[in-house]
Amino acid sequence: MANAFNATDPPKRVAFLEAWLIVRHDELWAVEPYMPKELFKKYNNNYGYVSIDERNTPQAFTHWTYSYTHGKMMVVDIQGVGDMYTDPQIHTADGQGFGIGNIGQEGIDRFLDTHHCNPVCRALGLQRSSMVPKDGGTVVGARRRPEFKDDFRASLYCEKIVPIKGSASAEDLAIFGLSIDQFDSIAEKFADFADASGRIARQDLLALLQHLGWRMTQSELQGMMQHFGSGDSPVDFAEFLTWWTGLPQ
Repeated sequence: MANAFNATDPPKRVAFLEAWLIVRHDELWAVEPYMPKELFKKYNNNYGYVSIDERNTPQAFTHWTYSYTHGKMMVVDIQGVGDMYTDPQIHTADGQGFGIGNIGQEGIDRFLDTHHCNPVCRALGLQRSSMVPKDGGTVVGARRRPEFKDDFRASLYCEKIVPIKGSASAEDLAIFGLSIDQFDSIAEKFADFADASGRIARQDLLALLQHLGWRMTQSELQGMMQHFGSGDSPVDFAEFLTWWTGLPQ
């Protein structure tokens, strides 16, 4: 799957160490090239753990394997030096194969619960696994959205999207990569801050994001404000949802 991932032209390619089994008399030795201990990092495990630095490429690779196999498999326990990995674990939806570390759908769900989609996930067109996005780290330009035509603009598509719980169907939300439950939670919290026109004042955006579980740095806040343009005009729900899900405006 690493080769298939690299064929998508990600910003950083991944690879796995070659390993060998040596039979010596009545002993079996599993060997692989040495990795410097001081550089070795574990990026995630088979039960939802994500490392503190939460690098984009390892987490996006795990997410991509789930999408690539249509939910049948997920490669986890990503660890190694840089993006040279070793000793992964594979979860399968039916829990069959790949040793005792394969805890099946439970392991898959644990990753999806703790993973915050990052710029590499969004660039690869992966559906959001968490309401809380992650910015920073390895990024890819807007050109990396092959699923959209050049003239696609979410703000035109989502005019009918309103901040009312239960107002959007799964079909409506497919372009955003959101489930109905995720949309309803965002819509409900947005409505709490919206004025009579259904828009939210810019000074209330930070409080809204905190209620959604995202703590922004000052630079991230400035970037968001630049996204919504100059001036102090309030932000409507379509604008916010477009920014939140990282779609072209």
